Amino acid sequence: MLIAAVCTGNTCRSPMLERLLHRALNERGLVDFSVVSAGVAASDGDPASAHAITCMSDYGIDLSDHRSRHISHLDLPRVQLFITMSDRHAALLRSLGVDAERIVVAGEEEGIPDPFGGAIDDYKGAAQSLAQVAEDFAAAAEARKHSH
Repeated sequence: MLIAAVCTGNTCRSPMLERLLHRALNERGLVDFSVVSAGVAASDGDPASAHAITCMSDYGIDLSDHRSRHISHLDLPRVQLFITMSDRHAALLRSLGVDAERIVVAGEEEGIPDPFGGAIDDYKGAAQSLAQVAEDFAAAAEARKHSH
């Protein structure tokens, strides 16, 4: 199953979720998942933000090799699930022809606030929320696997 984490610039939230989700799935032995990330307004080739790299190192994840990618580089029909950071990202995907059933907004109704340009604590808050999203998704995937 191919999962795409989607945010605006692909330098903070979606790369953090990509790596957190990858780890959470692997820790449960769920190897039939692939996770990628992209941004709806991303430039290509930008590194992850310094605060995002710092926050992920707190989780034992190295984000220094991440390079941003625009959503247009994804083969949208191949992606089985999009996890977006806001309703705005979800609406944009729907406007590109992605079925609403294949889109989930991360976190609660308000999504995950964009920490870009904010203080390290803004990033830490986003990272905590994204780590919870990753754990919840992986636990649900594991439960589905065992119920079949």
